[in-house]
Amino acid sequence: MVVVHLVPLLLVAQLVVFMVVLQLLGLKKDPGWLQADLVAKLLVLLVDLVAQMVVRLVDLVTQLVVVLVELVAELVVHLVDLVAQMVVHLVDLVAQLVVLLVDSVAQLVVLLVDIVARLVVLQVDLDMVHPLVVAKLMVKQQAVPMVVGDKKS
Repeated sequence: MVVVHLVPLLLVAQLVVFMVVLQLLGLKKDPGWLQADLVAKLLVLLVDLVAQMVVRLVDLVTQLVVVLVELVAELVVHLVDLVAQMVVHLVDLVAQLVVLLVDSVAQLVVLLVDIVARLVVLQVDLDMVHPLVVAKLMVKQQAVPMVVGDKKS
């Protein structure tokens, strides 16, 4: 990663050297053909340098786009994973709620059946006890001897 940052600095350093050489050529009084030859070579170097900078820039932009696409893809994967986990938890909670509801209804039905059964047993007991109580009372009334001179008769 450090090399990627150093390459543009090296290209800029080459450009600065090129500009310094052009300034020096302008100050010297050399023959024209030598100066023209050096200027042509420097222009070729300048074009090469600019081309290298453009290639590096395109490469860096491409790498940036690739990294951004990878980040977005990872983000989407994590988002889908989170949504899936939320759906699983939601389904689990709904299932637990249904189980609790069914359990509560079952307990209520058991209690209602128990109450009805107790009422039926109580009614049967009352139906059985009532004639026995009446019969005992009748037997007791008949078993009481009548005293002579009793005004009940």
